[in-house]
Amino acid sequence: MKKSTIFLILLVYVASFIIVGLFGIQVRAHNEIVYVDSISLTPVNSEAFVNYRYDEAEKKYKFIAYYEDDLVIQLKANVSPANATNGAVKVSYDSVIADIEVSESVFITINVKDGGAIDFSVVSTDGLDLTVNATLYVLYA
Repeated sequence: MKKSTIFLILLVYVASFIIVGLFGIQVRAHNEIVYVDSISLTPVNSEAFVNYRYDEAEKKYKFIAYYEDDLVIQLKANVSPANATNGAVKVSYDSVIADIEVSESVFITINVKDGGAIDFSVVSTDGLDLTVNATLYVLYA
């Protein structure tokens, strides 16, 4: 091989590293799935609550409301990141003092029938089943 051919091959090789270094190569999936990495709960009708907070020690939300006839509690599940492929949630609960429904994928409606404590879990439906636990305490006035 001639020296000029070897030099040309070496030059192209070095130039390719420089070009890739400057412009980079990005690999992007065509249908990339973005999973939910966090869920937070916020009241929609905050006037129904006496108090609400996230208890860091127990890793759960705590909501307190006073019982009255036809008490309806509404919460919103805020899913992060906002561009999650499937940002819908479902609710898991075992209670005789309330019925809980999810509408529009993120709005949680709790129809309270009596006083007491209602434990429930909000779970992502994207396949990872990310779970946030909460307790609603319904007190008699």
